[in-house]
Amino acid sequence: MTFLEIDIGALVYFSLIVILSVILISIPSAIGYIFYMWLKRKNKTLGIFGLLLLFGIIIYTLISSYFAFYPRDKFFKREFSINTGIDFPTNAKILSKYAPYPNFQGGYNSTAIIKMDSNEFQEIRKTILRSNRFEHYNSIESHEIFYELSDSTELPILNALYKSQFDYENESFSIYFSSDFERIGFRYNRR
Repeated sequence: MTFLEIDIGALVYFSLIVILSVILISIPSAIGYIFYMWLKRKNKTLGIFGLLLLFGIIIYTLISSYFAFYPRDKFFKREFSINTGIDFPTNAKILSKYAPYPNFQGGYNSTAIIKMDSNEFQEIRKTILRSNRFEHYNSIESHEIFYELSDSTELPILNALYKSQFDYENESFSIYFSSDFERIGFRYNRR
């Protein structure tokens, strides 16, 4: 691939990400450095405290940036609970997850597959079936999301897909029940 064959849109997007990352790290670092210099002028001993504070700000900024791009499990547990109205199962384990950083219009999606014992699975399934927030929905493209996240060579057959009824057209929440009665996939999408 030559330079002229590079997708300009991707290049601009990548450039913006790099610029925003530099700004995200530079601003708190600059504020910390100014504070460090002020403390150092006041007292040499306080200068060490200011230096520790400067490194603390940089480390906090880097960790916060990392978790903004790669959310922890509690993010997905909260998404599940908020969108289903059901507490996240205590014995459930998140097998795989995906949540890219929101785009420039604020849209994002989060997808996860959780595994639990069959009793919890059946309880959640019954609750969803009785709920008036969800309706049965069938879409092949929605099933692909579940399969992309599944790390198993034997992919479970999805026997039910339910989509929530939001008041907003630009939001959707789908929940998938696998035929092995152990795995549930869910996806929140905001456009």
